[in-house]
Amino acid sequence: MKYSLINIIKIFCGFILLISSNYLGELYPSKIRNILHNNVFIKYILAYITILIFFILKKENNKILNVNDLYNDIILSLIIFILFMASSKCSYWYFVIGMGCILIGFILKEILNIYFNNDNIKYNKIKKKWTNISNIILYLGCSILIIGFIIKLLRFYNIYKNNFSFILFFNTQID
Repeated sequence: MKYSLINIIKIFCGFILLISSNYLGELYPSKIRNILHNNVFIKYILAYITILIFFILKKENNKILNVNDLYNDIILSLIIFILFMASSKCSYWYFVIGMGCILIGFILKEILNIYFNNDNIKYNKIKKKWTNISNIILYLGCSILIIGFIIKLLRFYNIYKNNFSFILFFNTQID
């Protein structure tokens, strides 16, 4: 199954919403809560599994999963996971502005789908123009998240030059 960048961003946003509701984790048994609270690597593994499950559940018409679909789902879920990891290490303003652009892009797409859902030729040019604008806004949001990640990574590298590692980077909170 082919996924467009727009569908990948939709799944990414659904994943962010899922992460935002982490208070539900308090319903787990205390040992599980302790592991989830104290082990960042378990959190990342569970995050990736959650993204992969999003892809598998997104199959259209209850389509039977085949090996090619599973392979594509694994690759695309890794891309979203990398975007998530990058966004999780962004500075506050990069995250807010990047996610704000993504939200605006999706709202604009929904408005276009509601008001221009017919095949009237007169409206096709308008719809195409605004679809392109909403795509640019979505790509801009993702770019801002990636730029925020790179800036934070470079700052972290300058602080821990001799002891730098990605494990340390993803396990350390710096602002």
